Amino acid sequence: MMRGLGFLGLGLVFALVSSPSVADTNRPVVDISGAWNISTTITSSSGCKFTGIAQLNTTAEPKRYDCTLTTTHICDGRYHFVVEQTCTAKNFGSQVSIRSTITRYLKRDTEPGWEEYRADNFALTIKSNDELFGNLNGRHIARWKRSESGIS
Repeated sequence: MMRGLGFLGLGLVFALVSSPSVADTNRPVVDISGAWNISTTITSSSGCKFTGIAQLNTTAEPKRYDCTLTTTHICDGRYHFVVEQTCTAKNFGSQVSIRSTITRYLKRDTEPGWEEYRADNFALTIKSNDELFGNLNGRHIARWKRSESGIS
């Protein structure tokens, strides 16, 4: 009789743990929608600077966000880009992948040989509700901080 109750108890625990009300795997742990400020390790010590703002909006598809980016990339004497981009962000637990497409150049001032600007793609880890950390195009450390003022 005791062994029968043990299996019954184990079955009850398994049913509770696997229940959708206990563990909903279709929702990200942190809602990353909203306004963000972006910075990277491309710094003035190299004569270059990269900053940006992003707006992430929820979609009907869980763990997917539609987004817009406006990024500024300046490299002394070589180029100055200000670029608008659309993007899709996908949440994989604590990881976020952002893939962008350039929609238009707000500023494009370059020397010959520097005319090309590639879309900004990010691989990020959710550090908290207010911070994402990872890389830009697999080359530079990127930090996203939630904007306190929002994007207008």
